[in-house]
Amino acid sequence: MLKKQILTLCALFALVIACSKKDKDNPPPVNATVKAIQDYFSQTENLKTFGNSFQTVTFADADVSTGLTVFAPANAAIAGYDPNARVEAASLTANEVKDHVVKGVFKKADLTHGKKLTALSGKELVITVDGDKIMVNGVLILDNKEEATHVIYTMDNVLCKKPGTAEITVLDGTQWSTTDTLGKATAGADVMLYYSRNDFQNKQPAAATGKTDASGKIIFANLPAGTYYLVAKKDDKYNYIEPTTYNGELLAYKPLGIYQNANQLNTLPRLPSSVIGDFIFLDANGDGIINKTRIPFEVVVTSNKTVQVKSLIGYLSNLLGAPFTSKADAQQYLDNLYTALGPWQQLQTVMDGILSDDADCSTLANYCTLDNFTITATNTNTTQLWQIGYGYITMLNRLIINVPALNLSAAEANNLIAQAKGLRGYIYYELATYYGGLPLQTGITDYNLSRSTLADTYTFVKNDLNAAIGLLPPRFTDADHRRIGANACKLLLARIAMAQGDYATAKQLTGALIQNGGYSLVTNGTIFTSDDNAEIIWNIRPSFGSNFAPFFNDGNGKTFSPIARYAEVLLINTEARVNMNELDATYINDLLTRRGQSTVTFTNPGQARDIVWLTWKNELSREGLRFAKLVKWGTAMQVLGANGFREYNGLLPIPQYLINQNPNIYQNAGY
Repeated sequence: MLKKQILTLCALFALVIACSKKDKDNPPPVNATVKAIQDYFSQTENLKTFGNSFQTVTFADADVSTGLTVFAPANAAIAGYDPNARVEAASLTANEVKDHVVKGVFKKADLTHGKKLTALSGKELVITVDGDKIMVNGVLILDNKEEATHVIYTMDNVLCKKPGTAEITVLDGTQWSTTDTLGKATAGADVMLYYSRNDFQNKQPAAATGKTDASGKIIFANLPAGTYYLVAKKDDKYNYIEPTTYNGELLAYKPLGIYQNANQLNTLPRLPSSVIGDFIFLDANGDGIINKTRIPFEVVVTSNKTVQVKSLIGYLSNLLGAPFTSKADAQQYLDNLYTALGPWQQLQTVMDGILSDDADCSTLANYCTLDNFTITATNTNTTQLWQIGYGYITMLNRLIINVPALNLSAAEANNLIAQAKGLRGYIYYELATYYGGLPLQTGITDYNLSRSTLADTYTFVKNDLNAAIGLLPPRFTDADHRRIGANACKLLLARIAMAQGDYATAKQLTGALIQNGGYSLVTNGTIFTSDDNAEIIWNIRPSFGSNFAPFFNDGNGKTFSPIARYAEVLLINTEARVNMNELDATYINDLLTRRGQSTVTFTNPGQARDIVWLTWKNELSREGLRFAKLVKWGTAMQVLGANGFREYNGLLPIPQYLINQNPNIYQNAGY
């Protein structure tokens, strides 16, 4: 009996062993989707290394129920993978494999820019689209195979790299010195890392962003390894200089260092305007010529490592951001600006005369495109007027921004700042007269500015001029008589009022100058013999540049070209009152009598207006006011049509270089 029981137990044990062996020889069936992916890997030579690792991973039914998307790195990528100082990887762990696998089917058309996927491991995968390139966490997709239940992408690197760290130090090149050879580390600078250049250009959110600390540093930890694109800025200082759009791409100068001495200036590639303290820029193709390159600039983050980057911010001319050392330093800077502004004012006057019927180009052949209105956006003269004008605006902004740091007395600081604002208002007024609404630059750079409306431009100018009026003397005298005073600012405000059709304000402003300005008409032959006479309200330059002398020597005995004189005050006041139906010819008769001409009587608004317009032409010929008047009066086509003028020529073209540089700037109609 016992023997029989023992035999029965042995038979049962043998059966159990047999079943166990059978189970081992025949594991549970693999999911069909997983099996199809395994088969593809086994048949694709370049993916066999990843396929071997993929074969060892068990996937839950819930993970594969809706299909799989696999981002499979090529064999060489796995061989070069270094997760923990491992010299070579022959395979990946199960969790590393799952870094490359996403639940669901995501075809190439589904991989849109900025899309985020979650791998089976929990790792976030971010899609970047740059032109025809598609990247996952910065890793390029090389190829793809799409099926109904799965998609397999061939990748040029692994996605399981450990994160890295970027330590960015921002240095302000405008604070350069012999001890701070790259400028001073600056706190509070904005630092952004983008996944792609297109993200920056299209104003997409940055991958990482923050501000530098007191030491000028910011640390971005746990960044997925890959290439990022760095932007650093503070106020209007950037780590790229003079951006330009070319064929849809943003290009700019890349600062590499700062010229420390004359030897570096003489031996290293440089821009013609570079001086000691300015940036050494990248020579992109090594030909000894400074080139602009694509922005933002690359930062490569490596697994398990910290990349340290010094990013230089500043200006094309770092001097423009440098603080003043003393009142005398700031005063000399302002005095130099007055001297430099004189030729620009004469350029404006010449251009106005040739654009109008005051003059032709017979003595200035380089200006004939203005005379016959064959003007384009690349015209040298119109570009110079704009570019030089904005150069002086930039320089005046430096004064306005930096004088408060000198800790001068209120009177001393206000005097310098008020003159700067008066000059800035004057330049903006002239530019608005010829170009319309302007980009209103209050800092050192004009990157990313948009054009304001003409009304908003005039509001800005009026604010500058009114601020100056409240702080300046009515007029400067003696050696300072060429500085801008409150009376000159009031006349500029009157010009704006006339341009805007605000005749009551124009009447009020000029009326105050007539009653309280202390000006008078001088005899006809002495108007232009001294710029300190009773008729001159403001003149900057005491003589003509030799290049413009033929234009100004028109038989009137001129030795200088004033910006503003009392005769204009009388004309504005009279014209404003005629437009308000106040017919008083007193001031017109003063001007006619001074010239030995017969007096007139205003009989009706039309007749009065004709007389005023004729007196404007005769009295202020070649003084830089005629063209804008013809446009304002609506008579430009009648007077200038035979020369080629068309209505759109009432405004000059915005220079093409600016439109290339700043996509926010639009062109005036007709150009």
